[in-house]
Amino acid sequence: DQSFEITYKKPASDRLDINFLDRHVMKQCEGSLHYIVDIKSKSRPSVAKK
Repeated sequence: DQSFEITYKKPASDRLDINFLDRHVMKQCEGSLHYIVDIKSKSRPSVAKK
């Protein structure tokens, strides 16, 4: 049980790395979402006019 708990008790540096990775992944997700929206707006002229 103790060894299982230790895997979840990570040092502050690891938490910072995870936060940095989360932000990086979020940016990538936002970029891909904008890319998908651009494709949809181009495929549908009625949406692009708005």
